[in-house]
Amino acid sequence: MPNEQLVFERFYGQIEKKYLQRTKKSREIYQEAKRYLPGGNTRSVTYFKPYPLFIAYGKGCRLYDVEGNSLIDFLNNFTSLILGHAHPRIVEAVQRQVEKGTAYAANSESQYKLAKTVCDRLDSVDMIRFANSGTEGVMNAIKGSRAYTRKDKFLKMEGGYNGTWDAVQVSVKPKLDEVGPVENPNQVPESLGIPENVVKDTLITPFNNSEIAEAIIRKHREELAAVIVEPVMGSAGMIPPRDDFLKALRDITHDNDVLLIFDEVITFRLSRGGAQEIYGVKPDMTALGKIIGGGFPVGAFGGREDIMEIFSPEGEKPISHSGTFNGNPITVEAGLATMRELTHSAIENLNTLGESLRREALKILEEVGVVAQLSGCGSLYNLHFTDKEIVDYRCTASANKTANELLHLAMINNGIFMAKRSMFDLSTPMTKEETKIFTEALRKSLTELRPYIEETAPHLITRR
Repeated sequence: MPNEQLVFERFYGQIEKKYLQRTKKSREIYQEAKRYLPGGNTRSVTYFKPYPLFIAYGKGCRLYDVEGNSLIDFLNNFTSLILGHAHPRIVEAVQRQVEKGTAYAANSESQYKLAKTVCDRLDSVDMIRFANSGTEGVMNAIKGSRAYTRKDKFLKMEGGYNGTWDAVQVSVKPKLDEVGPVENPNQVPESLGIPENVVKDTLITPFNNSEIAEAIIRKHREELAAVIVEPVMGSAGMIPPRDDFLKALRDITHDNDVLLIFDEVITFRLSRGGAQEIYGVKPDMTALGKIIGGGFPVGAFGGREDIMEIFSPEGEKPISHSGTFNGNPITVEAGLATMRELTHSAIENLNTLGESLRREALKILEEVGVVAQLSGCGSLYNLHFTDKEIVDYRCTASANKTANELLHLAMINNGIFMAKRSMFDLSTPMTKEETKIFTEALRKSLTELRPYIEETAPHLITRR
């Protein structure tokens, strides 16, 4: 087999040339930005080579970069903009509120209204508190579970992304030579700066394997406060649960006096009652974010009343939970406007459109003669260049990642904006017209990539 790096550089250079030609202004701004921002960037996940796009504005399901190029946005700020950009109801709500003030060191009636709206949708959530990011939502859910159980350790999924604080930045994207045996995965810190004494309290289990999860939970039940899981693994590759994995987790945690936390920061968009409604599982606590803020910074955590009362300032020894912009009226009004638009039929229509797109994308793969897996459900999907079924992180980690990198840049050249890991999601302004444009861009991009795949991973080619 030829030197894979040399082959990659050859094909990357061809795709990069087109990108450079259409994004000259982004390159200029990027060079200036590097003088003041490390790597010209303040949000790691938005960086990609040779340099990221700089966006001028968004409208509906389209983005417009500083060059004036139009792209259909199949990333939607990593799933948070379910109504697309600058939705008129959100714009109206925010404009009304801005004239009344942007933040108060006091409560507002709108906080209660959004809290009630979310609680009414999630059967497992009796009470809720707001924060400013999904990270904060998860952080406080875990803190609450520790306070309620008086235990310190928690169990997360290998490959699970639950935000950017030390305790959950363990085994998020570990290298396959670091992960250890599947029945007892290693605890791998995501980066420097995560103390060893934090890592030791974060236990790891593979997704979709209830037997291993049960063994770990039973072994550590006396010191285990909670298990946290994304009902559909997001950053790991939009991996749905199978074989009643979530129900098994619910039974196992209940039997061992361990709390179950659902991280629905991403998956709340899948139905009116989130993924927990779809899979029929009632967690003890739920972390939220993204769509409940209507495009503004937001996070939340909620659950059973007896657990959430730990955060009540009226309690004897409450957990303090403050934040300068917690429940700020701009975010809350935008969130209320979003929730009003997300009716059962609106979500159902969006999921139907997503499932239709998935079927068409699979047809394109077959026509071009490339083997890949398209995991996900509803309006959330991820393309993996592998011939293995995607069931957990180790499956996605063993896929051909360089092909994803090439596809990402090729899709931008063809007018589609999606994640560099080939994750894409839909928004309500989209119609079959946008999904048709997506599939045609996918056909062009895969056709361009096919010779690279044939040289570096010939087992992923179905016809010669």
